[in-house]
Amino acid sequence: KTINFGIIYGLTPIGLASELLIDRSMASQYIKSYFEIYPGVKKWSQEVVSFVRNNGYAVNFFGRRRYLNDINSKNKALKMASERMAINMPVQSGSSDIIKKAMVEIYKTFKNNEKVRLLLQIHDELLFEICRDEVFKIVPQIKEIMENIFSFDVPLEVNVKYGERWGELK
Repeated sequence: KTINFGIIYGLTPIGLASELLIDRSMASQYIKSYFEIYPGVKKWSQEVVSFVRNNGYAVNFFGRRRYLNDINSKNKALKMASERMAINMPVQSGSSDIIKKAMVEIYKTFKNNEKVRLLLQIHDELLFEICRDEVFKIVPQIKEIMENIFSFDVPLEVNVKYGERWGELK
């Protein structure tokens, strides 16, 4: 996860080496290999930054915008921070919109069912309280809603864990 998101958001070999407690040459090789394996990621991030430079805002796949006034700044630190925000915005904002849409659909589906309650949302995770005798009936329905709330070229994949207590899920 550190490598994946760190590289996408512009983590340098120095930063990656520090995060992973490895030497810089190994971190450089990770970054080089990552972009060789996933050349579309580099292309996409370059296109996003270019779009923001030309338009002054980033946009997610639902059309939500974030204005980044420092994207063309002469101050290198501000410019680089804006570039990282430009790449981060479509991913984080899009993920947020997906989970919100899923929560609305789950609410509509289960609003009259006293055997299931959504307790908590943590980033891209939902925590439910479900009556023990209904878990194997309700969980697949929730999973189905979450995986199909929005259609991408790459399918959304939902992992499910359950237990008597939240601490057991870790």
